[in-house]
Amino acid sequence: MTHLEIVTNYITYRKAENYDSLLACLSDNIEINSVGTIHSGKDEVLKYFEANKAEGEWNPPETSDMGDITVDGKVYKYFMWWNVQAIFQFDSNDKIQKITIIKK
Repeated sequence: MTHLEIVTNYITYRKAENYDSLLACLSDNIEINSVGTIHSGKDEVLKYFEANKAEGEWNPPETSDMGDITVDGKVYKYFMWWNVQAIFQFDSNDKIQKITIIKK
């Protein structure tokens, strides 16, 4: 499976709140940096997923010039729509190791 396919599956599982399949996509050392707040390890990341539903609009994943997979989207937080980008990095076992979410 390609990294693009893995991220596509991740998005599908995230929207469906299919946490078992979602966690299977992730490295044991997963780290999510969500606009400066870091969540490390599957237990902490699961709590983040449960508290932050994947609502909003998401474009299909793309490969960046750096070789990472990126997904642009819009999320509704704090009574406003925010343009964001999620950047996915992988470990040597093709598991998602790091997700960085930035405002655009």
